[in-house]
Amino acid sequence: MAWMDSILGPNENENPENNQDNTNNTNNSSNEQITDKDIAMDMLTSSKGDIGQLTKAITESTNPQLRLTLTNQLNSAINSHFRLSDMAIKKGWYEAHTCPTELINKDLGEFQGMKLQQQSMQNSQNMQ
Repeated sequence: MAWMDSILGPNENENPENNQDNTNNTNNSSNEQITDKDIAMDMLTSSKGDIGQLTKAITESTNPQLRLTLTNQLNSAINSHFRLSDMAIKKGWYEAHTCPTELINKDLGEFQGMKLQQQSMQNSQNMQ
């Protein structure tokens, strides 16, 4: 999509300047600060909505030419979304988990930490 290329450039991997964290963008009309992260997260949300709407339009279309056009737009939107999400992940703005096992291991680690803390508290109470 052209709007994505104007933000990320033709290919983000070829331009290392795009990897700089530039969070000092301000809205001059107020004291509120809008960061690059805010913009990227808003764009990700919008992109997800666009993909959903295109998918719905494709499934409801009966004209083969329209379906092909919408499918091409969907593929472009998906590719743009991937580029944007990859950038956000790389900058640490968006935490994406590679698989459910990663989440389970994280939760298990937190549980074990709480369990050790509880056992430590019980041991200190028993010593008193």
